[in-house]
Amino acid sequence: MSLAGKTALISGAGGSIGAAIAGRLHHDGARIVAVDIAAAGLAALRYAIPDVVTVISRCVDIAGADMALAAAGGCVDILLNNAGISDGGGAIDELDELVWIA
Repeated sequence: MSLAGKTALISGAGGSIGAAIAGRLHHDGARIVAVDIAAAGLAALRYAIPDVVTVISRCVDIAGADMALAAAGGCVDILLNNAGISDGGGAIDELDELVWIA
């Protein structure tokens, strides 16, 4: 499938799953905007995909989301909310809702 001309914004892109998704979407022609709080992970992604746009930010608040949207040029065709951390607290359906917004 060709994603030429499409912009993909991926949160959590500095981790292994996010980076793999970014690589695949880039391979299919998408412009990648990668968002994460992990600067080292984003640096590794820039090495793998030199034309990736990176944003060091948390997307859990309006300011972070605004930064990511601005980096995307105000237009996002594909939005992938991949950010998240598991603290080993059990099954996903047993986690306290506060874990989701931490």
